[in-house]
Amino acid sequence: MMNDSLVAEGSKGLRQPIRHQGTLQSLMRPVTVAILAMGITATVCPADAQHSREAAQEHGDIESVQTECPVMVGNKIDPSIYTDYQGKRVFFCCMFCHQAFTKDPEKYLDKLPQFSIVNSGAHDDAPAGHHEPDDVDGHPHGLARVIRFAGQFHPIAVHFPIALIIAAAVAELLGVFSRTGKSLFLNASRFAIILGALGGIVAVLLGWATGAWARFPPEVSLTFDLHRWIGTSAGLAIVVCAVLCEVFYRTDKAALRSGYRVALGLSVVLICLAGYFGGTLVYGLNHYTW
Repeated sequence: MMNDSLVAEGSKGLRQPIRHQGTLQSLMRPVTVAILAMGITATVCPADAQHSREAAQEHGDIESVQTECPVMVGNKIDPSIYTDYQGKRVFFCCMFCHQAFTKDPEKYLDKLPQFSIVNSGAHDDAPAGHHEPDDVDGHPHGLARVIRFAGQFHPIAVHFPIALIIAAAVAELLGVFSRTGKSLFLNASRFAIILGALGGIVAVLLGWATGAWARFPPEVSLTFDLHRWIGTSAGLAIVVCAVLCEVFYRTDKAALRSGYRVALGLSVVLICLAGYFGGTLVYGLNHYTW
C-alpha cells in the first residue's frame, strides 16, 4: 500500500508540469499572434503611408506637407499655431506670423503648398539672398549647420543675464539705502554683474547666430534690427558695468562706483527694450494689449 501511494504521488508530480506547460502554451499563442500582427503592421504601414502621401500630392491635397512658415520662410512651423483660410489649415512658426497672415493672406499664398498642386517652383520665386548659405537640398551643412543649431539656444541663454543684471541692480539699490547688511548687498551686486556679463556675451553671440538664419518679412525687419542692436548694446553695457565694478573694488575710487551705477541703470533699460522687441517678434505688435 505504501508503494502504491508513492507511485500515485510520483505520477501526480509528473502530471503537474505537464499541466503548467499546457497553460504556458495557451498563453503564448495570443502573444505570438500579437507579435506577428505588429510585425506585419510595421512592414505594411510605412508603405501605405508613403502611398497615401504620394496619392495626396497627385490630387492636390497636400496640406499635411507644410513644414515651413509662409511669413518667415525657412522657419519650421509650430503645429499649435494655425488658422483656417479658404477651407484649408495654415500653420505658422509664431503668433506674429499668424497676425501678419491674417492681415494680408493673399500675400503669402504662393509660399503655401495647400494652395498649389505643383509645389516644385514654390521656392524658386523667393527673393535673392533668401536661401541659406552653404545649403544643400534646403539644409545647411558644415559650420553653417553648427551656427544655426547654436542659435536655437538664444531664447534659453538670454534669460540668465537678464535675471542676473536685474538682481545686481536690486542688490545695488539695497546696498545704497540699507543701513544694515550694506556690504552684503554690494558684494552680491558685484557677483551678479560679473556672472551676468559672462552670460550676456554668450547670449549676444547666440543672438547673432539666430539672426543669421532668421527670415522676416520687410514689415518686420525694423523690429528685428531694433531687437538685434539694442540687445547687442545691452550686452556691451553689461560688460562695461562688470569692468567698472571690478576696478572700483580694486582701486576704491568713488567715481568708478558712480559710473558703475549709471551704466547698470542704462543696462536695465536696454534689457527691457530688447526684451520688448524680442517679444514683438514672437507674439506680435500688440502683445501687451490689455
